[in-house]
Amino acid sequence: MTILSACQSAAIRLVGRKPTTIFSSQKAFELELSDLVQEAAVDIAKAFEWQALMVLAEHQGDGTTTAFDFPAGYDRMPVKGNIHSATWQQSGYRPARDRDHWINLQTYLSAGTPGFWIVLDNQMQIFPPMGPSEKAQYYFLTGEIAKSASGDGKTVISADDDVFKLDERLLTLALIWRWKEMKGLEYSESMANYERALAQIGSADKGRRILSVGSRRTSIDADLAFPGTIIP
Repeated sequence: MTILSACQSAAIRLVGRKPTTIFSSQKAFELELSDLVQEAAVDIAKAFEWQALMVLAEHQGDGTTTAFDFPAGYDRMPVKGNIHSATWQQSGYRPARDRDHWINLQTYLSAGTPGFWIVLDNQMQIFPPMGPSEKAQYYFLTGEIAKSASGDGKTVISADDDVFKLDERLLTLALIWRWKEMKGLEYSESMANYERALAQIGSADKGRRILSVGSRRTSIDADLAFPGTIIP
């Protein structure tokens, strides 16, 4: 379903007519919807860690690099996101507690194996540097909330035939209450309908987890002992 169809559904309920276009129209109502739709879509995307917006990222080590650019479209890490090691399957990378901990790890402390991570300067930072055979993998939430008619990801909705990656009904309900608010009309019931639908759809989506076979022997957050052999 397209952005146009979501806007048409909202328009029928708001003004009793079905626009044939939104983004190429110069009519006041269509201009208002085209201005509201991006804000509405972004707010929906930020409300939950939607499965449809999860993207797998990979960084290959080279023995020296510690800072890696995020893939195109990166928006944020999941709240409980983990960085997994392709080599150390039982113990992934551990998150640094804060910036001070990160400095201490690099200056004074042994980071252990496979190491620690932190997001700094809009980059994924991993220490110590991964070896050439090492690869880090993690999921992130993309800011590409829509896709074009040709299937390309988009962060900004700009065409009638763009497709919202999330539930179209949520977008319609969001447009209804936002337009009423903008026009100074009573919108509390419309907003409540939107919030109720958002909670129901978001909770159901959030409950769909990726299953892993077997159990982790060591917590990712655990501080591991020295991995080598100590000779007295």
